[in-house]
Amino acid sequence: MRASAWLEGQNLVSESIEHALAANDETRAAELVERHAQTEFAEDRWYVIERWLAMLPNQVRRGRPRLLLVEAGVRNLQHQLARVPPLIDEAEALMVADGSAEPDPAVTALIAHLRGFLAYYEGEGERSLRYLEEAVGSLAGARTWFSCDAEMFLALARCMVGQQDRALASLRAALKAADRSQPFLQSRLLGGLTFAHLLGGQLLAARLQAQRLAHLATTQNMRLNKAWSQYFLGCSYLHAAELANAADRFEHAATARYLLEPPAAVDAMAGLALTRALMGHRDQAATVCDQLARLAHELDEDDCLAVAQSIRVRVALLCGETAAADQWVLAPNMDMDTQPAPHTLFCWLEVPQLTAARVLIAEGATTELERALDLLATVRKPAAECRFQGQLIEVAVLEAVALERQGHPERAAAALDEAISLARPDNWLRPFLESGAPLRDRLARLAETAPEDAFVKRILHLLEPEQPNAAKHP
Repeated sequence: MRASAWLEGQNLVSESIEHALAANDETRAAELVERHAQTEFAEDRWYVIERWLAMLPNQVRRGRPRLLLVEAGVRNLQHQLARVPPLIDEAEALMVADGSAEPDPAVTALIAHLRGFLAYYEGEGERSLRYLEEAVGSLAGARTWFSCDAEMFLALARCMVGQQDRALASLRAALKAADRSQPFLQSRLLGGLTFAHLLGGQLLAARLQAQRLAHLATTQNMRLNKAWSQYFLGCSYLHAAELANAADRFEHAATARYLLEPPAAVDAMAGLALTRALMGHRDQAATVCDQLARLAHELDEDDCLAVAQSIRVRVALLCGETAAADQWVLAPNMDMDTQPAPHTLFCWLEVPQLTAARVLIAEGATTELERALDLLATVRKPAAECRFQGQLIEVAVLEAVALERQGHPERAAAALDEAISLARPDNWLRPFLESGAPLRDRLARLAETAPEDAFVKRILHLLEPEQPNAAKHP
C-alpha cells in the first residue's frame, strides 16, 4: 500500500487506484476516487472520473453513496438525464440503511443540487429553485465545483420563474467576491451570466460575458471553458446575423467537440452547418452535417441523433432541396406531435420540432400549414413557461409566415409584431433572415408606416434579393 500512497502524493491518482486494487484494497481505491473527483470536476475532466469509476468493481460503485453521486454528476454533464434519478435513489437508500450515522450534510446538499438540476431541465422552475436554494445554503462557504454549479443553476432557476434581476445580481455579487485563485469558480459564474442573458434574449450582454469567459479560459488554459466561450460567441453572432464572425467561433467550438458536453458539441456543429448554409456555402454546410452525423452515432443518444437528422433537413431546405425535407417530415417514424422536453429547447439552436414546422410551412398546403401551427404551439407552451426567449422569437416568426400563407393577415401581423417586440431590444435578427422572402412584403409595409424603425429596416436589408443571405424558405 505504500506504493499507492506514494503515487497519490505524486498526484498520479489513476496509478494509485490501480495499485490499491492490485493489493485488494477496494476501500482505498474507492476513497481515492471520492477524494479526487472534486478536483477533476473543477478541471473539466469528467472523463477521467468516468475512467476511474470503470476501474472499480461494480459492488464497490453500488455500495457507496458518494460514488453513486459522483457518477450522477458525470451523467449530468453528459446530459444522460434519465440515468441520474436511479443513482440518487440508490444513494439515498444506502444512507437510510446506514442508520448508525447522521447523514453527511455535504452529501445531502449534493443530492439537492442534482435534484435541482433535473427539475430545471424538466421545466419545473419552482421545484428546482427549492432544491438549489437548499443546496447553495448548505454548501455556503465551501467553494467547490459542486457549490459553483449549484449557484449557476440556482440563477437559471430564478430566471425560469421570472426572477432574472435577482439571478443576475447574485451571480455578479458572487463573481465580485470570488477568489481569483479559483478560476473554476469564476468560469462557472461567468457561464451562468452568459446563459442567463442568452436565455433572456440579451445578445450583447451575453457576448460580453462570453468574451470574459474566453479571456479567463485562455489565460488559465481551461480548454472546455474556452470551447464553451466560442459556442456562446457563435450563438450571439449568429442571432445578430453577423455570419462570418459566427462561423469563425463555431469552427473553434466544433474542433473541441470531444471536450464539450454532448448537447453543446452537437449544437455547436449544428450552428456551424446553419451558419454556412445562410452564407450560401452549401458544400461546407453539407460537410459539417456529415461530421455531425458521425459524432451523433458515436454518442448514440436519441436527442443527439434527432438533432443531427433535423439540421441536415434544415440545411437542405435553405439550399432549396425540398424533396429530401418532405421525405423526412413525412417519415412514419417521425413523432413530432409530442411536446418537446425543456432540456431539448433551452438556448439550443436546433430544435427538431421547429425544423419540422419549417418544412411543413414550405410545403404550403392547407393541411401542412395547420400541422405546422400545431407543432409551433407545442413548442410555444414550454418555451413560454420556461422563459426561453430565443425559442419564443423563433416560434412567433414561423407563426407569422404560416398565418400569412394561410391567408390570415391580421393574425400574421399580430405574430410578427410579437416577434419584433421580443427581438428588437438586442437586434435578434437571425430568425427573420432565415424566414426569407415570405415576410418581406409585410415588413415593407411596416417600414412605410414607421419609417424611423431601424430594426425593421435592418431586417429588410438582410432580406433584399441581391443579398446572398436572403433565404427562400422558413
